[in-house]
Amino acid sequence: MHSRAMLYLIGAGVSIDLTSRGLEYCKEADEIYLDRYTVLVEGAKEKLEKQIGKEVKEAGREFLESKEPLEIAKDKDIAIISIGDPFFATTHISLYVQAKERGVGVKVAHNSSIVNIVGRTGLSPYKLGGTVTIARWLENYKPSSPIERIGNNIKAGLHTLVLADISNGENMGIEEFVRTARAMEEKEGSKVFKRVICVSRAGLDNEKILYVEFDELPSLAIESPYSILVPAELSSYEKENLEKLY
Repeated sequence: MHSRAMLYLIGAGVSIDLTSRGLEYCKEADEIYLDRYTVLVEGAKEKLEKQIGKEVKEAGREFLESKEPLEIAKDKDIAIISIGDPFFATTHISLYVQAKERGVGVKVAHNSSIVNIVGRTGLSPYKLGGTVTIARWLENYKPSSPIERIGNNIKAGLHTLVLADISNGENMGIEEFVRTARAMEEKEGSKVFKRVICVSRAGLDNEKILYVEFDELPSLAIESPYSILVPAELSSYEKENLEKLY
């Protein structure tokens, strides 16, 4: 039994490349888990196992939001790897706080997240407002609050990063994303998705960054994971960037 249990929260970055610190923590861990709840990238598990040289188990929402990770950390060092940065998701913030409350040691290895890509699109990262998620509509669950939040960002001159829902271990396809977003707009009586920037598979070999009309996205072979940036009013600097990049 360890003198003090340790929880490692490790970011794999958008490119699924561990930092030297992240790799060191994985080497020290008794058990390693890959978060497949907050971000889902096919092939990530195999790529990480090759980098680390150890088995990586997959963890879904039920595991990550349960008491099990901290129960394991009572007598084993446990590492939880997230695609991107671990502190972009509230799930890992909660784990961090709970570990601190229980006296479990925590070490963090930060890495790049989707937010770091904003500057590459030509938009100013200083003008990024609150992030929203387009959730999958169900028979008795049809949220539309993201439309109001995007509208509020636009009024404040702030761009919006829009994420796609992950449920039942599956990414939301771009066709469903566009269809759901348009249904939300109709419910709210407000149209906010016009010309947008789409970042598909950021940091990976088949990355795409496009500046297109929102309704064109389903015809452009957009692969998951992807994110959408809804621009607010552009500065002259941003307009010039977009003209040169796209």
